[in-house]
Amino acid sequence: MNATDTEGGTLTFSLDVAPTGMTINASTGLIQWTPSSTGNYQVTVRVTDLGGLFATQSFTITVNPMLIHIGDLDRNSANIGGNRWRAFVRATVHNGSHALMSGALMSGSWSAGDTNGRTLSCTTDASGTCSVQSGRLNRNTNLSVTFTVNSVTKAGATYQPGSNHDPDGDSNGTSITVPRP
Repeated sequence: MNATDTEGGTLTFSLDVAPTGMTINASTGLIQWTPSSTGNYQVTVRVTDLGGLFATQSFTITVNPMLIHIGDLDRNSANIGGNRWRAFVRATVHNGSHALMSGALMSGSWSAGDTNGRTLSCTTDASGTCSVQSGRLNRNTNLSVTFTVNSVTKAGATYQPGSNHDPDGDSNGTSITVPRP
């Protein structure tokens, strides 16, 4: 908020109405705040001169949910002995600005070749990645399996599957097929 005193006096800024954690610099009027959740927040700023005269300005801040999506799916496979192999998928979760997202829960399922399409989930680490692995697959009957992302959840975020992508092109960002080794 910008304000000037017509008499050139000192002005003091304060908050009459503000969300929890919002502060204002009494000298400059600079507001600082980090929202903890989505929603609409009412703010009223008061500026007062040395004589006690004041003016207020009210406004609403709208905090929208952060958008997240799968930014990469990578695959790997390994023989695990006998006539068996295992598939591995690593997922990377981004926000709308393509920053890596830690703490996102990614859930997905394997094609019927793996224990009847069981659902698996993992939580992304500080590098925005997490991994899932298949059960033991038969080399003779399972030439490949496909992992499909069903959802990604994170507090304060909305999963946007239409934005899923994969920079190296080995998937569409939603499903990836893992061939046997």
